[in-house]
Amino acid sequence: MAVDVAPHILDALIDRNRHKIIILSRKVSKGASIAQSVLSSSPIVSKPQSAPLAPGITQYRCVDYCNLQQLTGALTTVDVVLSFILPFADKGNTAQKTLIDACIQAGVRRFAPSEWAVASSSSNPYYQMRDDVRKYLEEVNSPTQRLEYTCFQPGLFLDYFTYPMQSAKHLKITQHYIDFYTRQAILVGNGDQPVTFTLIDDLAEVVAEAVDYQGTWPAAGGVAGWQTTSAELARLGAQLRGEEKFTIHRVSKRDLDSGKFLSEWCPILAHPSIPEEQLEPMSRSINLEAMKGVANGEWVVGEEWNKLLPHYQFADPAQFLAKWWLDREPAGNRDLMIN
Repeated sequence: MAVDVAPHILDALIDRNRHKIIILSRKVSKGASIAQSVLSSSPIVSKPQSAPLAPGITQYRCVDYCNLQQLTGALTTVDVVLSFILPFADKGNTAQKTLIDACIQAGVRRFAPSEWAVASSSSNPYYQMRDDVRKYLEEVNSPTQRLEYTCFQPGLFLDYFTYPMQSAKHLKITQHYIDFYTRQAILVGNGDQPVTFTLIDDLAEVVAEAVDYQGTWPAAGGVAGWQTTSAELARLGAQLRGEEKFTIHRVSKRDLDSGKFLSEWCPILAHPSIPEEQLEPMSRSINLEAMKGVANGEWVVGEEWNKLLPHYQFADPAQFLAKWWLDREPAGNRDLMIN
């Protein structure tokens, strides 16, 4: 989710120490969730007493995302805006559209909408609201460009496949459709549909590089760590986990398109934002849509930023997974060591 992605990108920007960073949030507090990260050339402003500044942060600004005039004022002297608003919590995309309008009025140069996942025009209802924001960006930039933007899309985070080990600093690691721990995988047919997997820290570093990029941002902003297939990821998992083969639960595209998720096993996508009583039905619904996306090739993203930043070296996926899975005890033998 966007709220998990934001801190990784913030860390990468802070580590570079090249920009003054302002946080826009609905409330100002030390523990406030990050709705936007804003890079600014404005002078450092004294912090409010109620808002201790985290290391690397220039200022917190409390805003109302429905107040265009206030948002415009908050963005004065800002150069780049990165949005992490949760799209499904933004009814009618009101907050992001108002933010875009404020960026234009304030003279912001660059904007990244709250994407951070699948390719454009996804059939997944959990992601379709992003299409409306993209369409709005196209409209405000026609016939003349008024706001440079890019849609950062990394596909599926490879970090998830260390579950139940927490391999990322901020991203909540949840069970996904290929589970190295229990040696199970859900494949659509033979699993040869292409999928893009990217480590969240690779995405964060690319975003930090993109902020300093001297050329024009591409509207399509694919960030591709590893172009492969679900079947190949499952094969790698079997190699790393020892002699036992993965249990494969096969589903058909026809059933998925009919709204049927017939896998005997359903990974539980536990997340703090999902109430416990809704975990199982939500997990089945999310997995249905996710597997439909896999079947339709919607988890493949472009390599626009790979090509623009050829010097950047993405982490080796096999080495990353080997670090976490080689020599681990099989599930059921004893508790897995959690780092």
